[in-house]
Amino acid sequence: MASGSSSVPDLPEEETQALLSLFSEDITDWLFSACPVEGENQEMTEKGGKERACEESIRPVLDDKELEDFVEMQKNINTKRKTASDLKTWYKWCKSIKEERLIEDIPPVELDRLLGHFYCKIRRTDGNFYEPDTLICFQRSLDRYLKEKHKTYSIIRDAEFASSRQKLVACRKMLKKEGKGSRSKASESLGDDEIQQLWENGALGCSGPEVLQNTIWFLLCVHMGMRGRDEHYKLTFGDLELKCSSDGSKYIEFSERDTKTRSGESNNTRAFKPKMWSTPSNPEKCPVLIFEKYIAQRPTEMCNPDSPFYLSINYKPGDGAHWYKKQKMGKDRIGQIMKRISTQGSLQGRKTNHSARKTMITKLAHCDVPDSRIMQLSGHKNVQSLNSYKQASLKQQQHMSHILSSYKDIEQMKDKEFSKNDVASNSAMPLGLFQGANISNCTININCNTNNTATHSQLN
Repeated sequence: MASGSSSVPDLPEEETQALLSLFSEDITDWLFSACPVEGENQEMTEKGGKERACEESIRPVLDDKELEDFVEMQKNINTKRKTASDLKTWYKWCKSIKEERLIEDIPPVELDRLLGHFYCKIRRTDGNFYEPDTLICFQRSLDRYLKEKHKTYSIIRDAEFASSRQKLVACRKMLKKEGKGSRSKASESLGDDEIQQLWENGALGCSGPEVLQNTIWFLLCVHMGMRGRDEHYKLTFGDLELKCSSDGSKYIEFSERDTKTRSGESNNTRAFKPKMWSTPSNPEKCPVLIFEKYIAQRPTEMCNPDSPFYLSINYKPGDGAHWYKKQKMGKDRIGQIMKRISTQGSLQGRKTNHSARKTMITKLAHCDVPDSRIMQLSGHKNVQSLNSYKQASLKQQQHMSHILSSYKDIEQMKDKEFSKNDVASNSAMPLGLFQGANISNCTININCNTNNTATHSQLN
């Protein structure tokens, strides 16, 4: 080599790779001390090498497993449980036919054949058939799992699984003919008379800590469109704020967290924050007064913005003690609130926590509130989702039956007869004002309103 030039000894390739893999500040010091660089460039080269080595040493490690775990944690817990349960049913059936492969390892052609047998032959542990809708749930859960395993095909949509889908449809038809799926397990909404019954029987009100808390839960479901358990369990004291409008009306405003349909996956948000307004003319049922009563019975330490909203009940409060403890109410107990209200109020039918939210949507629909406005309050993203709530009430069903039977209720006949007599007596009164008068070439319109019944008379 020419004198005065930098000389770096050649190292075997294996030794070079080992040095690079262990590259650190100590290795850098050793490397540059072992391989001197002549002149002023030596200090700059050594300094630059140390900086690069330092950057390498502090560079964060990208842990893909940690990210996968984070994504898994954000999935809906109920969806995860349902998928796991249905996948377990699938593998249990596969084991009975000596099929040991994982579902994601089975080629599509074979999987299509197995799915067809699965839909038609799967049974409960007691030997009975599953409900028709349960078979659809199996299909969706398996498809969801395969998607999570990065499979490019879909057992719900793709043509290569048409045969299994045909067998699924045929099996559902057979089960329908045998009476399966005819018993509705859907929650029932509450009618106005049932809600009034709850107030009269003391199931709703402010008479005690449990009744008060149950009433707050019911009001938040009906007015805010909150789902019956999880959204209430996540609710904090700061999510509800007492406000006052410009005309002096008080109301409670709800700031929503993540929900089933708005989990942060998109920018979908409510059109407005749900509100619950005061009813000064009916103080016993006023939502704002009941809310203020509930707040007054909480420990002061549990009135911070991040404090849980629902607290455990203090069943033996001393003199001056609060009704509620400094402890969060359990999720399972929240999940049984409507059942306790229904039992105490002696209600009939299937009443679950979802009944309260269903009451809100059903009542608004029966009052002809536009679907677009109902969706803004309930938080539904698709107008088709509201169709399941638009069931005729028991009163409406009775009315339709009476129409078809040409049956007129006695009380209705009395009211109609009263209205006719009332209108006749009142409609004659204004005409007496013009007796003896000579009126020509004009039109006079007279409207008489009595008991919401209007008559129209015209004189020419």
